[in-house]
This record gives sequence, C-alpha cells and structure tokens, in this order.
Amino acid sequence: MSWADDANGYTFEAPQGETKTCIVMVHGWNQTYERSTMYAETAFKRLWHRGYKGRFVRFRWPTYVGLLTYNNSEYKAWKCGESLQQYLDSIPRGSGGFTVNMIAHSMGNIVAGEALRRGASVANYALWNAAVPSICYDDRAALDQGWGYTHPNDDPDAYTRSLAYRDRFAGVGGRLINFYLEDDSALGAWAANNRLSKPERWTSGFLAGYGYDRAAISGRKLYIEFWTAFGRYMVDPHEAMSYAVKSPTLAVGADSGLVDSGGSTYGSINAEIDMNAAYAFDDVHSAEYLFPIQKTKALYDQTLREFRLPVLP
Repeated sequence: MSWADDANGYTFEAPQGETKTCIVMVHGWNQTYERSTMYAETAFKRLWHRGYKGRFVRFRWPTYVGLLTYNNSEYKAWKCGESLQQYLDSIPRGSGGFTVNMIAHSMGNIVAGEALRRGASVANYALWNAAVPSICYDDRAALDQGWGYTHPNDDPDAYTRSLAYRDRFAGVGGRLINFYLEDDSALGAWAANNRLSKPERWTSGFLAGYGYDRAAISGRKLYIEFWTAFGRYMVDPHEAMSYAVKSPTLAVGADSGLVDSGGSTYGSINAEIDMNAAYAFDDVHSAEYLFPIQKTKALYDQTLREFRLPVLP
C-alpha cells in the first residue's frame, strides 16, 4: 500500500501568511470521488471562515459505492490505514514543519485508527460519527450491549482475540475527541449489519461463507468455507474483522448509552462531544456537510478549539 497526489490538474500554491498547521480529513464509506471532494471542500471552507489559515488535505481511499458494499469497504478501509500512515509520516514536522491534526468521518475512522495503530503521529484527532466498534478503544464490560451472541472478542484464546476488534486502538497516540450522535441513523444501520451479516454467509444450494467456532483449537476458530469444500482458517485480522467478527458494542460514534448513567466510551478516547445536545444534529449522519453553516458553525468552532487553534469571534 502507498499513496499518490491527486491528479486533478490543479497545482498547489501555498498562500502567503499560512500558519504551520495541517488538518488531514478522511472520508467515510459509499463516497464517490465527486462527493468526497464536495464534502472536503465544504469542511475546508467552513474551517477557513472560522479562522483556520493552515493547510487542509482530503485523503481519499477506495471505498466501494452501493448499499451492499459495507463489509467489502471495511476490508479496504483497514488495508488503507497503511497508506494514510505513510502519508502522515511524509508531512514535515519540527522546526519549520507542521503541527498535524486529523478529522475522520464514519468508516474513515477505521483508516485513521489503523494509521495511528501503525505508528503515525498526530497532535489531535476528531472522530466524527465514527463507524468503529467502541471495544476497539475501550474494552470495559459495561459497554457490552447484551445482544447475547457468541463472538471472538472475548475468546479465551489469545491468538483468536488478536484477530478481533478488542483493544485494536487501545494504544494509539495523540489526543482523541469523540464527536458522537446517539440516534445516528447510519450507525443504527451499522449495528444491524454487525448483528445480521457477520459472520458473512451466502446461500446457494449449500450454506457457505465465514464462520466462528469457539470450541475449536487455536488457529482454527475463524474460518471460511465454500459450497464444495472447506476453504481456510483466518490469519489476517483485517479480513476477520470485516467479515467474521461481530462487535458486542455499538459504534463509538453512537456512544453506548450504558456507562456512567449517560454513556461514554473512553479508554484511548480523551474527550467527547454529544452532537445532538451541542448542535441539534438529531439523527443525521453527515450533518457536518449537509446542514447549513448556521447549524454547523458551532461544530467547526469546537473542532478548532479541540485542536488548540484560534477561532474568530
């Protein structure tokens, strides 16, 4: 995995008087090139109008487009963490360099989290509507939703747990701020996909697909089988999480509603903002881009403040 400049025909020119800061934005699932560009342009303009004068980068990754592409896109998101890590590492730091902050939306937080897990460094990282299991950041039992199914995140075998979500982002660096929306409609669909389509199975004469057998020996608990023959055992956590592993928790972007009488995912998360209480975003997953500036100004102001950057009065 690597990265490349966007061959869009425009030459970058640094403006006079720019501040030595950089915000890298990572888009989510089901985004065409045009839509991800439009969302990034909207975010940049709103940050600029609130006083941001640093650089802004839209990091595009190859999500699939279409309603039945979620698990396949999650797999790509995990793999693209390496590309983002390489890009973040390429930004000059230190004397004469940049202070780097990051924003990721929805499934883009898998790309962002994996980049940080691989050792990339940012000062601050805003998780907007993050479509990532809370258990990746915080493994407290209180976050378990009590859905009652068997899953490998708590398997007694350490190797099997290493292929699952639990504590995947427990040790990442930087200051993480969770902008969550408890009634987020898209993250409600995420929870349904988690319960109903993992392990992913297909029916055509014989039942085939991914599976999890808690009673099997180490190295043989997560597997894929085909219609005519057994396939193989899982060795890649990216494949296992995308297709075979259920999460016992909600997405961190919906928080949990079970901890501290109000619901809070912490662990490696340092701070949280309830986007409905603060901005009245209701259940709208992409309100940051779709709502008018009058309703989103406070979000962009708060994001800049969390990044320790000045905001216009």
